[in-house]
Amino acid sequence: FEDLTLELSGRGPSEVAAVLTVTPERVVCFDVAAQTGAGVGGGWVALGLRGGRLGMARSDGAARRVIALDGLQSVAAAPVVASGRVFFVSNESTIECVPCEEGVDAGYWPVALGDEAATPLIAAGGRLLIVDSAECLRCWEQETGRELWRVDLGASPSGPPTVSRRAVYVGTTDGRVQVFDLADGAKRGGVRGPAAVTTRVHVCDDHIVFGCADGAVRRVDVVSGDVLWERQFDAVLDDAGLAVTGERCCVAARGGVMVCSNSSGEVLGQLLERVEIVAMQSRGEQVLARVRRAAGDAVGARDVTVSLDAASLNVSWEYPLPAGAPGWIGVDELTLAIPTPDGRVVFIR
Repeated sequence: FEDLTLELSGRGPSEVAAVLTVTPERVVCFDVAAQTGAGVGGGWVALGLRGGRLGMARSDGAARRVIALDGLQSVAAAPVVASGRVFFVSNESTIECVPCEEGVDAGYWPVALGDEAATPLIAAGGRLLIVDSAECLRCWEQETGRELWRVDLGASPSGPPTVSRRAVYVGTTDGRVQVFDLADGAKRGGVRGPAAVTTRVHVCDDHIVFGCADGAVRRVDVVSGDVLWERQFDAVLDDAGLAVTGERCCVAARGGVMVCSNSSGEVLGQLLERVEIVAMQSRGEQVLARVRRAAGDAVGARDVTVSLDAASLNVSWEYPLPAGAPGWIGVDELTLAIPTPDGRVVFIR
């Protein structure tokens, strides 16, 4: 962590709290301005760069390279790294594949979507999934690029698909959560609620948690369809405003993060008061929040990445972001990869 100086007064409070600013483990520089978030996986990192380029490197900074894409192509959103390959949606509505190691065959990739992507790419179980603007959930084999199945959702998706125990969960804006088999796309069930789903579906065993257009977060038994609990908040959540861990449900509301019990819905406390929460994502019991502080804040940065321990209701550390950070954080088992607008990727253990 960076050094911190505290001024104490003998007549002041008996307890002083401060959040430490973390020091990066390493920084990888691509020398070209970044335009997307970072994707990480299998010891590799990748991100979209300006001028129709893809940057990729090992997480330790080795094997760094910048790849010029064909024609007027560019990386449209944060890449996905899986099975030794980098997958990304291009501005020409194709899914492209670049093997991490040079000299490896890319299979049938790239593939043309036909319709624009409506959600980010999701990689799981050797598959790649996306929902397109025609409200169609589609699945490809990662290794070959062969399309395995597609299903019509009948409504717009509320967020990207969620894969758990070889099942695919998708919320839709007509109030449904639909469940499909990852192997062949067969319908495995679903539930319908009283309001449109507005976030991705978070899966906890046979229970699902999601936000709705009526301002409520609901936990539902996906087998019986019973609502286990619902909690009303002061605003309609979008996908970036809900993060769910094994024990906690974190909601961007009331000028901070409201932390609820995942089993009962009881509000346990609030973190990060009087700030704007731009996005949240979970990793185990850790929740990463991108916070936008008011101009003139003592931290000196408009956007800050803050690590929250949802179990203990504590702020663990923070890292200031430069203005105009191009996208969200890449997360794997060991590190966080934070892209910066000047083409660097900051790794935090």
